[in-house]
Amino acid sequence: MPFLSQLSRLSGLVAVLGGGAWIIGGSLLAVRPAAIWPITQRPVDDVLPWLGLGLLFILIGFGRLYSLHARHFPVWLKWGFLLTAIGSAPYVVGALAFLVGFTGSWVFIFTVPFFALVFGLSGLLIGVATFRAHSMPRWMAVLLIVSALALLGFNTQDMRAWLALPFGVGWLILGLALWSGKGLGVKTHSST
Repeated sequence: MPFLSQLSRLSGLVAVLGGGAWIIGGSLLAVRPAAIWPITQRPVDDVLPWLGLGLLFILIGFGRLYSLHARHFPVWLKWGFLLTAIGSAPYVVGALAFLVGFTGSWVFIFTVPFFALVFGLSGLLIGVATFRAHSMPRWMAVLLIVSALALLGFNTQDMRAWLALPFGVGWLILGLALWSGKGLGVKTHSST
């Protein structure tokens, strides 16, 4: 099996794990009593680090998906993917720091909205670009768009915590497609 095919399968499996982490973490958040802002906050310290690890795994799958189809993207969108990785880094670093013993949910207060905005917008733009370029199966592009839109509405403190589920399910399915090889075929339409 060629190296790039093995890399796609491995990154797909990692994205499946990341999507699963978001499904579990989002469910655990959503079933808790909602916060009454500014009086109380929903406890999130035990779940957000796992969402951070899930995000790290999803970024690996997102990077592979991006690398397979990058030649069809305009230059500004390539910079958008880099911005996604940089924008998600504070959340991932905060989650890993929390897992090794650093306490204080203040780390997540600023990083969750920023990462959700950056990752959501980038996922939306890349989904639209791949849909328009026909560079991957249409259902995958639509799934990327839907999961990005769900992430844009995600909030840990109220019913919008349920929006972690479509994001997680989307990446679970996209990871399975990468793992199976269905995300590898590039479809192009000739202009004749």
